[in-house]
Amino acid sequence: MQVMQIGRHSDLTMAAKYTDHLPEILRREKKVREFLDWFETVLTVNIDQFAEKVGIDPEAYDIRKERLLNQQFGGIHCSDPMAGVQPGTIEGEVCHRIDKCVSCSKRRSLFLATKENIANVIYWREVLSKAEKLLGEEEFSRWSLWKLFVSSILERLYSEREQRRLLTQAEEYCNSYQNPYVNVIPVFVIKEADA
Repeated sequence: MQVMQIGRHSDLTMAAKYTDHLPEILRREKKVREFLDWFETVLTVNIDQFAEKVGIDPEAYDIRKERLLNQQFGGIHCSDPMAGVQPGTIEGEVCHRIDKCVSCSKRRSLFLATKENIANVIYWREVLSKAEKLLGEEEFSRWSLWKLFVSSILERLYSEREQRRLLTQAEEYCNSYQNPYVNVIPVFVIKEADA
């Protein structure tokens, strides 16, 4: 009412626009700041003592870094793995629908080319190839987007000369550790009874 009176408006329509404008601007600025903090963390996650070197709060940076590292699966980054947006998930609990990551609205369209992320994609290629052979077309269809994601990422990485060293490191990493995704896709082989 005071905004309407001071602005000499005849009704509340324009006054409401004025009073709603500032909170909306602040909300947008907060979202932009959150994104910039996240992006800064993504770009600097492998730089030792980054916060100390540039003079930002090390505790806040470490919290962001830990959150970032926990918000990825197989090289895909999630903006909010506790949002509960996928069927069968509950808001506030970590999402378990990894078959939906590639098409999820919470997925951030960014692939950070690190040794570990590339190794994850190589691991996925191995598991998906096995699953495609053992599962029927219908059972494998829920993983088809993952296969497309893996194929496109690796195709792009293998075609870039700048990535050869990183690819070699990722392949060596894969050979040194056990594939963590082996049991992610349930593959049941039914043996025919001997006659």
